[in-house]
Amino acid sequence: MSDSTMSDPTKNPSASAAGEMDPCMAAGMPGPQHEVLTNLEGTWKAAVSFWMQPGAAPVTSEGRMVCAWILGKRFLEQRYQSNFMGTPFEGRGMFGHNNVDGRFEGVWADTMSTGMMTEAGSCNAETQTITMVGRVTNPENKKTMKKKTVICIASSKEHTMSMHFCEDGASEYWKCMEITYTRV
Repeated sequence: MSDSTMSDPTKNPSASAAGEMDPCMAAGMPGPQHEVLTNLEGTWKAAVSFWMQPGAAPVTSEGRMVCAWILGKRFLEQRYQSNFMGTPFEGRGMFGHNNVDGRFEGVWADTMSTGMMTEAGSCNAETQTITMVGRVTNPENKKTMKKKTVICIASSKEHTMSMHFCEDGASEYWKCMEITYTRV
């Protein structure tokens, strides 16, 4: 069966009659949850505060993030560049809403790691806050720990992203990073 037959239920009578394509096609279409991400599209100046450990003074830097829709407005691609502690830093991410699971999902990779961070969560529509959680491996002790990312959309011109970690067995997260993004 050709790709065009698979994607068009009118040309695939068995799928159409069984109703198999309708849920699949619906799951693949951008929806209202994707519209929440529209405010994150564009070019942003980033003001970064990074805490090496709880209670430490923050290390600050500035960067630039470019977020653009890809794959038919299904995913927001993130491209970040800065200097961190005198070293060039780059990161790439992809962010979207999984219609099947009903959750926001993200993946991130950068020049400070060889691992990819993945996370998933939800959006509080009233406060325009997306909270996602995942797990990462602590490079110091090789133990996994919980990671939480919180994105607060203040307006179409400003949003913040904070990253928090919690060691297994600990009860509280500590803030590792906060970035304030201002539209350029």
